[in-house]
Amino acid sequence: MTEYLFVTDKFGLSEKCVHFLRGGYNYETLDFILIDSIVIDKGPQIKNWCLALIIGLTFVIASVYVIVLSFVKHEIHLTGIGIELAILPIFLGGYAIYQSTKRDYIFKISYNNKTISLPIEQLKRKGEIGKLIKYLTTNILTKSKVTITFDKPET
Repeated sequence: MTEYLFVTDKFGLSEKCVHFLRGGYNYETLDFILIDSIVIDKGPQIKNWCLALIIGLTFVIASVYVIVLSFVKHEIHLTGIGIELAILPIFLGGYAIYQSTKRDYIFKISYNNKTISLPIEQLKRKGEIGKLIKYLTTNILTKSKVTITFDKPET
C-alpha cells in the first residue's frame, strides 16, 4: 500500500504521483511528470453546481407558488399531509441551493487536455493546506506547474 503525504477521500499525494481514490482504494495513478498544471483555488465543491442551483430554485419557487395559491387565493386546499408535501420541496430546494453555492478550496489538475477538480475541504479541516502548498511549490517535479489563486493560508 502506498504511503500518502496528503490524503482526502478523493485523492492522495505520494512522493511522485497523484493517486485518485474511491472508497480509500487507488483506481488511477498520475505521475507528476504527466501533469501540465496544478491550480489551487476556491471554487464550487460539486461538479454540476449550475444544475443543482436550477433544480433548487425550481423546487423553492414551485413550492412557494403552491403555498401562495393555497393560503392567499384559496385555489388549492392543503390539509394534513398536503401541507407537508408543499413545504418539503422548500427544504430540498434550499439544500440544493446551499450545496451549489458553497465555495471552498479545490485542487485542479490538468493533463492530456483533461482537467479534474478535486475538493480539498478535508485538508482544510486538518490544517494541511499550507503544508500542501509548501510541498507542491518546493517539489522539483511540481514547482513550475503550481498556481495558487487566493491568499495563502498560514502554514
